Amino acid sequence: MKKVLFVGLLLAAFSSFCLAAPTLSGPTGLIMAPSADSLRGGSFNLALHHYPETNQLSFVVGLADNLEAGLSAWKHKNHSDTSAFLKYTLVPETSRQVGLAIGGRVYKNSNSLFVVGSKFLSEIGARGHIGFDITGDGLFFMGLSKTLPSQRSFPKTIAMADFYNGNLNVGLRILLTNEVNLDLSLIDLDDAMITLGFHSHF
Repeated sequence: MKKVLFVGLLLAAFSSFCLAAPTLSGPTGLIMAPSADSLRGGSFNLALHHYPETNQLSFVVGLADNLEAGLSAWKHKNHSDTSAFLKYTLVPETSRQVGLAIGGRVYKNSNSLFVVGSKFLSEIGARGHIGFDITGDGLFFMGLSKTLPSQRSFPKTIAMADFYNGNLNVGLRILLTNEVNLDLSLIDLDDAMITLGFHSHF
């Protein structure tokens, strides 16, 4: 029993680290849905997303442990825009406790405030994520992420799926090294997206 618990804790910790990459919506998480994880103080992530006729660059920095902030800039055809975001982990995830985070995004013409919980589910060997955007009409979102078995340290692969803003998105996060990840995703099971991410610290 102790061995199972220890392995579960390791997987949860590893998954938390692996998922510390910007979502398409900005804050760290899965594909579009944020997770309850936040970057550690002094670390940062840079990610370039490319999907049909659109390029997006996201930068996230850990201002302190459990507090991250960032900026996203994207260009779609002849239209470009930016957004800023912030996420704070109120309750860190443990083997018995659901992680809980709150965050917000600021766009040119609108704002967004969300709350999200994450927990490693030992029964299925995956992490579950569930949240709610509490502004406007309200937006429910959820996701699942699972580290796939591998005999090697790298590359490691995480299978991800999330339901966000009415879209079902699926993808793989391939950890090429400790610092570099490559994400291959399908947005709404239709539009292909490729993401190259870089993680480091100051």
